[in-house]
Amino acid sequence: MKTFNKFSLIFLLMVFSPISQADLKSDFQQAHLSFLAYIDEAGSSFDQAWDLFEKLDANYPDHPAVQVYFGSMETLKARNAWMPWTKMKWVEQGLDRIDRALSLLKPEHQRQFLIATPIALDTQISAASTFLAVPSFLNRLQDGKDMFAEIQQSTDVSALHPELQWRIYLIGKSIAEQEDNETAIHSWQTKIDELKINP
Repeated sequence: MKTFNKFSLIFLLMVFSPISQADLKSDFQQAHLSFLAYIDEAGSSFDQAWDLFEKLDANYPDHPAVQVYFGSMETLKARNAWMPWTKMKWVEQGLDRIDRALSLLKPEHQRQFLIATPIALDTQISAASTFLAVPSFLNRLQDGKDMFAEIQQSTDVSALHPELQWRIYLIGKSIAEQEDNETAIHSWQTKIDELKINP
């Protein structure tokens, strides 16, 4: 029987070693910037952001931040689909993925970061925003409200970075708009304006 020499062992370790946390952070930040650029219509194409998150999904299928953003991408993909049943397929697939992302959250994700926001909070904000953005007949408003309530209960929002406060206040305003609550809409808009954020 042949024995492994040290070079064979090194090769096997390179091939079968898990991808490092540093690789995940770098790749996620690149994909996240591309996603934001697409959302803000700042030059990044949908396909570019999709390709980056598809690669992340293949490498990190059980990471909540990867899954919540890829799920959001899937719901956005429905916009470009022609057939109604294809649109529904992408929206439902994306929502299922987001539900799974939330189920993957663990206590340590409250202290871990891929971007400037803790993984748990970023996952919750992204999930709530997507729940509120999909068509009302999918009945995800309550899920968005529940997630928003959880964010408010577990987080001192006033102590967060202004841009993060802005994301959370937008969720509050979206809920108020869907409930036709003019008083709440005005209240959330006032909070948003006070931040003086130029989106």
